[in-house]
Amino acid sequence: MTCHGSAAGLTLDDSQQDFPAQSAMPEPQRNGKTGLKLAVDLDNEKRFGSEEFGKIFDEAAEFMGLPGQNAKNIENASKRFSDDILKMELSGPDQHHLSVVDVPGLFHNPTKYQTADDRAIIRRLIESYITDKRTIILLLYGHIRSEFPNVVKDIESHMSKAHKALELLGPSRQTSIDQRRFLTRVANKYQREVSKALSGNYDPAIGRESPLKLRMHTRVLSDAFAKAIAVQGHTKVFQTVRGVLDTEYTRGNEKGKQGPDQCIIEWIRTVYRDSRGTELPGTVNPSVLENLFRQQTASWEPIANNYIQKVTNAVKAYNGKVLPTIITESDVLEKLLRRLVQTQEAAYSAATTEFCRILNDERDGILQTVNHYFADNLNAIREERVRFRLQQARDNEG
Repeated sequence: MTCHGSAAGLTLDDSQQDFPAQSAMPEPQRNGKTGLKLAVDLDNEKRFGSEEFGKIFDEAAEFMGLPGQNAKNIENASKRFSDDILKMELSGPDQHHLSVVDVPGLFHNPTKYQTADDRAIIRRLIESYITDKRTIILLLYGHIRSEFPNVVKDIESHMSKAHKALELLGPSRQTSIDQRRFLTRVANKYQREVSKALSGNYDPAIGRESPLKLRMHTRVLSDAFAKAIAVQGHTKVFQTVRGVLDTEYTRGNEKGKQGPDQCIIEWIRTVYRDSRGTELPGTVNPSVLENLFRQQTASWEPIANNYIQKVTNAVKAYNGKVLPTIITESDVLEKLLRRLVQTQEAAYSAATTEFCRILNDERDGILQTVNHYFADNLNAIREERVRFRLQQARDNEG
């Protein structure tokens, strides 16, 4: 519509009279030149097509002093652009009430087809429209229109996510009763998840080392604790009745060694000599056994504390993983986790306190046991030791 170098306007009128192409009229320039009305007579049943547009453009170009559609040697024309406006009107009950204006495009570098004066005309023409508050720039509108389907899809996606989030939130929680009901549902669901985790009923989809496998992790930690007590839970390595290190209790760096510092028998003899007091001849000072036991079990406390800390960490990791699947609201989840930290710290403190009480009873109290296996095992070991010494004596005599 800008082949003549002028602005072209199309006005749609929702008049009850149907005139496909009523008129085309160049508007007066600022110097007061009289406009020309170009009437196009058409039957109501004839469509307004390219031939009719071409006729209007050529008449308007002649009136504006611009080259026509089929003009040649445009670079030699005296005038290429005009701030006159070609206005066309389409009337009819099926038309929208709207006016559309197409203006020549801006350019920066003058050429033989577009001069600096032409650039000034175009800029002045465009500014006259964009300063009108009712003007909608169709370049922006076209971009919006092309992106609108994507915008609709994004909105629908967000709405779907919002609906799902609302479903997860459950009923309203405006009153204290509603809030208690919500917390009860959360607690019940959490309890079910904990029960499954402690029974080893894991979801097949979770990873091999997932924190949700709480029972597996506690079993691994318990096995490691038992091994640590067996291997690291004594100051001196026990010996068999044959006087060699018991491999069941030997640490990796002690295998094959039997120096004075590692020999538990020499250590017991040294403590016995250093503890002699007012006991009767042939008897043992009662404090010797207590002293030996406390020194032999000195590593129990750090091993057990390490075990308690690792189990506590496993529980924390489980809660940090399972609670977000139960509570989808970030603010509620954050507040609950803060409260849970206090509960976990209190539970850890109670566990360590109880452990210290049990350990003190074992190591600092009176050494006694009602387990009959202790006496049975002690007698069996003594008999085995006697038999070994007798066998050793016979071998020496032979």
